[in-house]
Amino acid sequence: MAQTKSIEVMDGSRIKALVNDTRAFASYVDAKFCTLDKSKNGRLSREELMPIALAVGNALGLPPQGSSPNADHIYDEVLSEFLQGQKESITKEEFTPILRDMLLGVADGLERDPVMLRTLNGEALERYVKSTQFETDAVQLFSEMAGDNDAVNGDCIKGAIQKMSVEQGMPPASDGKILKGIVEPSLQSVGTNGSRRYTQDEFMKALRQSLNAIASWMREKPVTVAHTEKCFDGSAIATLLKDEPVLQQILNDTWKSLGPFKSDDGMLLKSNIRIGLDLLGPYAGLPPVGAVDEVIMNFTAK
Repeated sequence: MAQTKSIEVMDGSRIKALVNDTRAFASYVDAKFCTLDKSKNGRLSREELMPIALAVGNALGLPPQGSSPNADHIYDEVLSEFLQGQKESITKEEFTPILRDMLLGVADGLERDPVMLRTLNGEALERYVKSTQFETDAVQLFSEMAGDNDAVNGDCIKGAIQKMSVEQGMPPASDGKILKGIVEPSLQSVGTNGSRRYTQDEFMKALRQSLNAIASWMREKPVTVAHTEKCFDGSAIATLLKDEPVLQQILNDTWKSLGPFKSDDGMLLKSNIRIGLDLLGPYAGLPPVGAVDEVIMNFTAK
């Protein structure tokens, strides 16, 4: 098998180069609009705009639509931005400036927090399985799942795999395509039985066999995943709150940007507060609402 480039960094530079090239961007818009306009009526409906929303979500590192209820509202917000809150469809003239602004927004986000496209071909996972760290992790996982018992069900092997990370060479098994297309077939190929009870030694052996099977699968069909790491520790919020003039300017600009989402009396519905938080996110050092479970939990609690 030919060697595959393992990591590619997306920092927004190519997106900005495209948008700033007038001729290239116009050609891109024409081709994109033509592809999306399935009805060939010169307008794009909400359904026809969905591929764009999915592409933006992918660039933000969000899970596929439908796999995470906490993130699905972001896809809805992207569609609402194109449809300006209430329209049922838009023309190419309306589509072009919104797409331009959205692409530049994505590029700015990638410039702040680059996303690594990492191709996993099984080699890193095989190295991990052979390491002493694997044995340490396997014992810890078994202890967490077994509690006071001396054995666990076979389903816990799948659960253990779902806790593996990209750093260990494992694509995110929380993704339905990875789970159904790679993990479950690999478990079946090594005879993992969900109803069987496994002792610690049996658990470690079965987990190792399962991961090796996944690695073999990826050697034939490498998997590319978007991967980023960032610590959200609140420091950016503290800095912003200390600078009153800048804070007020950002709040004013955000309030103006929320125009399409306000009611007729100029009030912002509670259901649209999340849109405001997403707009404030880059200035406050926050991830998109829905991208991190803890942010969702705290927002909902309030």
